[in-house]
Amino acid sequence: MARERTRFAREQAIERLRAEVLSMRGVSGLKDVALLTYHQALEFKLNVSAMGFFFVNEETQQIVWFSAMENPKKYGITWESNLEEYDENTSVLMLTLPLDDSWEEDLERWRAGEVQTLIRTAEETAAALQDFYDECGFSAPMPFANEDWAMSVLPFEHGWVSVRHKELNDEDMSLLHDMTSALSHGYLRYLDFERLESQNQALEQALADLSATQQQLLMQEKMAGLGKLVAGIAHEMNTPVGAIGSALDLSRRCIERVEEGVDASGDERLSKAIKGLGASNATAQEAAERISTVVKSLRAFARLDEAEYQMTDLHEAIDSTLVLLASEMGETITVQRDFGELPAVYTAPSRLNQVFMNLLKNGLTALDGSGLIRISTRLEDETVYVEIADDGPGMPQETLDALFDFQFRRDDGRVKLGMGLPMDYSTVRDLGGDLRVASVLGAGTEVTIELPLQASAST
Repeated sequence: MARERTRFAREQAIERLRAEVLSMRGVSGLKDVALLTYHQALEFKLNVSAMGFFFVNEETQQIVWFSAMENPKKYGITWESNLEEYDENTSVLMLTLPLDDSWEEDLERWRAGEVQTLIRTAEETAAALQDFYDECGFSAPMPFANEDWAMSVLPFEHGWVSVRHKELNDEDMSLLHDMTSALSHGYLRYLDFERLESQNQALEQALADLSATQQQLLMQEKMAGLGKLVAGIAHEMNTPVGAIGSALDLSRRCIERVEEGVDASGDERLSKAIKGLGASNATAQEAAERISTVVKSLRAFARLDEAEYQMTDLHEAIDSTLVLLASEMGETITVQRDFGELPAVYTAPSRLNQVFMNLLKNGLTALDGSGLIRISTRLEDETVYVEIADDGPGMPQETLDALFDFQFRRDDGRVKLGMGLPMDYSTVRDLGGDLRVASVLGAGTEVTIELPLQASAST
């Protein structure tokens, strides 16, 4: 009857281990399987002081090692190592070790399926523990180092279990051997979870890369669509704007001739009317020139005009732009230059100057009369970086998301088309570079321009 109860208890222990394996939800589940194996040995009153679980992965040339002992605090153990996992409440620690030449004898016994039992004196115990601690790269008090003890090694399909004990009979060894079958199944699930986690990480990275690529493609598609729209608008506006300019020029010359005759006649009322007509014509001509400038900008944005490429001193270009903006800065705007050493860049200076002008104007607008603008340059790996930052109020995320969209805004009762940043982005991309904007509410905005040393003149 007692033998029957023992057999039933052993079967129950094996079933609990199998259930623990089936309940694994990740790589950490292998620790729970190892811990339960140790606790099962204690429940059967086996004279076991500690167990080590060695799982061999010859493909990655690593050994995953778990160690469990009863109440490690009793021995004052404090592990002083960069352990991957240590839970003092469950008495289990884990370490991944390289499968180097120091394991050769252990591997040979494992491959041969040898069950080995060693009896060691206290001196031999201390020396063996110290060697093992040194090999694993950590230090700790050595429990049982002042005692004679036995260690049995039980191999299983994917590794071996080392059992530190005082005395185990054949029946005890048989029970431990049966329990190791669950360890093999647990390790297979561990490898599956490890592969799954690796695949998930790869998928997450691929998803992040795909999302970044998608955003870039959307931006490029948006710019391409805007380019076609702008090209059409520029084409349609160019002819009537030219006709208006020609008509206004003819009107100007005619007014000048009429004005000569009126002055000769001495008619003051007619002379005053002619002067008013001339002033009105001049205003109309100024407006026509402004429209013509917008059309030229649109044509440049749509790449209808080829830019003139040449070797360019970016510092000189930035400084010349700052000179043009000096009247808008006044004495309350501080400009801090942090220029690195830059070689001449082969690019389109006229288009790049317009980008600098727009970005600096945006910074001035954000500062609203006072503050700091910082301009820094540097060279890294054949790429020039120009950073234009302000210490203004910054922008919320929703504003950043729509920053490169064409927008209409009301200013002094007039509706204006905001197209500066989209055109700046298109220009920098055409020059083979990139433009990024970062902003934090309350901390300001920073625009980074990346340019290659050699832009392609074919763009």
